[in-house]
Amino acid sequence: MVDLTPEQRELTGAVVEKVQEVDWNGDITPYIDGIVRVIDGLVSQDPKFGEFAEVIYDQATKWSIAAWSENLVPNIADSGWSQLSDRLKQFIPSAE
Repeated sequence: MVDLTPEQRELTGAVVEKVQEVDWNGDITPYIDGIVRVIDGLVSQDPKFGEFAEVIYDQATKWSIAAWSENLVPNIADSGWSQLSDRLKQFIPSAE
């Protein structure tokens, strides 16, 4: 995926920026729908963007565990990061 269009570069950059901005102890919940919508659009253009979805999924999974281990949420599933990772599973080729 080296040859991204300017639009694809802008969209992937915006997703990465938002994930980094919110960080593990922040609330990603208000941004989940937008992130999923962007990734859905990218995967629809090119299935190779499933790899990008997997990177975001992995980060969200790690941060859901971090939020739970630091007692920010009583249950891992209560974390916005966990909700994001659950919603991204559909785009990951290895999860099929």
